[in-house]
Amino acid sequence: MKFVKKRIKQLLKILDSNVFNGYLRKIYEKLKENQKKQFFHGKKSVVIEQSVPDLVLMQYNINEYMEYQFFDLGVRYLAIANYYKKNRVGYYLYKKMHTNGGNYGNNNKTEEYYKRMQKKKKTATYGNIREEHSIEQFEKLIQSYDEKGYDKSSIIMCDRNLLNMNGSHRLSLAIYRNQEFINVDVHDIQFKRRFNIDWFWRNDFTNKELELIKDTTNLIIQQSHRAIGEFYCILYPPAEPYFDEIIADINLMDKDNIRVTGYKDYKVVTQQFANYLQAIYSFDSILKRNLERKIDYILSTSNIVDNKVHYRTLSLEVKNPLYRLKYDNGKPESYAIVKLKENIRTRYKNRNPQLNIHRKGDYNHDVIIHSTDNYLSNKAFRLIEVVDYDLTVLFNALKEIKYAVIESGIEKLSNEFPKKFYLTEDIDILIDTTDLEKAITITLLFCEKHFVGEWYYIDEIRSENGKRVRVWLKDCMIVMFDFMDKMTGLTEVFCKKALSNAQNSAMGYKYLMIENELTFRTAKYIENPEKKWHLDFLKQNKDKIKLVEEDFKDFNAAKRLELGINE
Repeated sequence: MKFVKKRIKQLLKILDSNVFNGYLRKIYEKLKENQKKQFFHGKKSVVIEQSVPDLVLMQYNINEYMEYQFFDLGVRYLAIANYYKKNRVGYYLYKKMHTNGGNYGNNNKTEEYYKRMQKKKKTATYGNIREEHSIEQFEKLIQSYDEKGYDKSSIIMCDRNLLNMNGSHRLSLAIYRNQEFINVDVHDIQFKRRFNIDWFWRNDFTNKELELIKDTTNLIIQQSHRAIGEFYCILYPPAEPYFDEIIADINLMDKDNIRVTGYKDYKVVTQQFANYLQAIYSFDSILKRNLERKIDYILSTSNIVDNKVHYRTLSLEVKNPLYRLKYDNGKPESYAIVKLKENIRTRYKNRNPQLNIHRKGDYNHDVIIHSTDNYLSNKAFRLIEVVDYDLTVLFNALKEIKYAVIESGIEKLSNEFPKKFYLTEDIDILIDTTDLEKAITITLLFCEKHFVGEWYYIDEIRSENGKRVRVWLKDCMIVMFDFMDKMTGLTEVFCKKALSNAQNSAMGYKYLMIENELTFRTAKYIENPEKKWHLDFLKQNKDKIKLVEEDFKDFNAAKRLELGINE
C-alpha cells in the first residue's frame, strides 16, 4: 500500500508538471496555507509546547499591569520558597489567599468553565498528584517534581491569549525551577481570572504583605526577561544599501523600549544563505512553498558578487516585548518587534523597485528585514550562530570504508566540504552493504561527541535505501547523513561499480566519478522530475553522459531522458 501511494504521488507530480504546469500543486499549497491561518482548526482546544519565560510575560503587559491576574503566581512562588526554607511567610500568604476565595480570583465564569472541562477530560495531574489547594497537596506536587522531574503528561490550561486558567501551581513551580518549556492546553475562549493587586488589597492583605507579593512578582518578570534575552533581526541582501540607515531608524523609532546593541556582517555563497534562512525559519510557521519563494525572490533581487551575498544581523535590547499570541502557530510573538518590522518595511519598500514587494503575486515576499519573535526563536538564533560545521574528523574515521559522497561537485555542498557544511544539508553517501552498520556506528559516535550542548539530539532512522543519521537542534535539522547501500532505479551492479571507481578528493573525502554521478542524476530525475537541478546538471554535462543498460532497472526511461537532453 505504501508503494502504491508513493507511485500515485509521483504520477500526480509528473501530470501536474507536464500537463497542468504546477497548477495542482498551487491549489494544494493554498489549501494548506488556509488551514494554518488559525491553529485551532475548528477544535475547542490544542495542546502545544510553550516556553515558560514567554508564558510568564503573556500573563503580564506593562500597559495593563494593575489589571492582570498575575500576582497569585508570586504568592505560590513564595510558598515554594517556604517549602525549601527560603522564607517563613510563603505558607501563611498562600493559606490566606485561598481562605479568601483565591482559586479563581472570584471569577465565577472561569470556575464554571473549568468544572465543565473536568467532566470531559481527566483532571490535570502531576506525577499522579491531583492539584488541590492545600499546603499538603502542594508539598506533594513539589516532592513529585523533585523525585521524577517534569511530567510532560501534566498539562496546564490557558485561554486563546495564553492566560492561565488552571495549573498555576505547576506554572509557578516551573518558574521557580527555571524550567524551559511546559505543555499547555490552549482553549479557544477568552476570559480573565482577576488576581490584580486590588484583589489582594480588598481581601485584607497588609501593606507589607502587598509589597512582598509585588516585589516577588517583579522578580519573576525580570527573571523571564533575562531568560528571553536579546531579540535579533536579519537585514536581507536586497536592502544592503540601507543597512546603516535602518539601524539609525530602529534606534529612534521606539527609543524608550528598543535599541540596537550590536551587529555582524556576513558575505556568504548563495546556497549557504538559502540554507541559513531555512534553519532560521524552521522555528517559524511559514509554509515550505512560501519560504522557497521568499528565498528565490531575495536572491533574484540581491547584488551577487562572486556567487556571494551580503547580509547583516542585529542584536536588539527590548525592555517590554508586548507579547501577543500568533494565531497561525499558537506561539507568542512580540508586538513591539512586529510594529518595528512593519515600520521599516513601509519606510523602505519604495526606495528602489526591487524592494517594492506588493506587486509580486499573492505572497508577501519581504526582502528587507526578518526578526525573531520569542524565547524559542531568540535562543535558536543564538545556538545556530555557534554550530560547529567541521566534519573532517568524521570523514577521516570513514576512510577505510567503501563509500562515495553523491552530489559533491555542485553548490549543494560547500567547496570547503568536509571542513564546512551548509545548515539543514542532506549529505547523500553511497556505501557498500557490508559497511553500512559500521558507518552508522562511526557517524553516531562522531555526532554525539561533536554536536554537544543545549537542544541537540541525534536520531537514527531506516530509509527506503539504507539508514540515516540526523542531527537536530530542537525543531531544526542541522544536518543529515543519508547512507544508501542501494539506489532507487539503479541496479546492484551500478552500486558496486560506482564504489570501486570512487575518487579521493583533495579535501579528504571520496566522491563518485563524473560518469557515475550522471547515471545517478538520471535515475533521480526520472524518479523525481520536480527536482529540476538534476536536469540542469545533466544538461551542463551532457557530453559526458555514458548510460549503461545493466546499471538501470528501466533503461528505456533513461534513454528517453538522454534523447530529450541531446535534442
